[in-house]
Amino acid sequence: MIKNLVSMIVGILQIQVILHLMEIQVIQPDNSGTCDWESAYGIEEISSGTQTWEIKIGNFVNTSCNVFDVVIGIVNLKNNGDTYFWEAQSGVQAYLYNAESGVKHKMTGSSWSNTSSYGAAYGTDDVIKVSLNMSNGELRFYKNDADQGVAFTVNTSYSYYLGVALQGAEIIIIQ
Repeated sequence: MIKNLVSMIVGILQIQVILHLMEIQVIQPDNSGTCDWESAYGIEEISSGTQTWEIKIGNFVNTSCNVFDVVIGIVNLKNNGDTYFWEAQSGVQAYLYNAESGVKHKMTGSSWSNTSSYGAAYGTDDVIKVSLNMSNGELRFYKNDADQGVAFTVNTSYSYYLGVALQGAEIIIIQ
C-alpha cells in the first residue's frame, strides 16, 4: 500500500518530492537538465556510538554536467539543501563516496583532501549502506552488502549527519 502511494505521488509531481512514510524518505529532483544539485540530510545528529543508514538508488540518470551525479556521505553541517552538502565553507567536515567512479573525497573547510580510488561505482537499484563508528572514527560504505572497506577515519570531535546529494537520480533513504 505504501509503495503504491509513493509511486502515485512520484508519478504526479515533476518537482522534488520528499515523503516521510514511517522512516523512509524518497527524494526525486527535477530532472530537467539544469544540472542543479539537491541535498538531503539525516534527521539524527550522530556524536557517539555506531550509526548505519541504507540508501537505495533508483532511476539513475548519468548526466553530462559533472562526474558525480550521486554522492553519499556524512557532514557536520546541514545547511545546503538546495546545493551539494559538502559545499566549501568555514567549519565544514564532509566525507564522500562518489557514485560514478567509486572515488572517495574529503572536504575540510574549503580544501579537498584525500581524494582517491576507494570502492565500486554504484547506480540504479544498488543499496549503499553507510556505517559511522564514533568510538574509533571509522566510516565504511557497503555496496549491496559488500564492504568497501574503511573509507576514512573521521574527526570524532564533530557530530555528523547523513548527507546525500544528487543530480539526475531518485533515492530512497531508509533510516
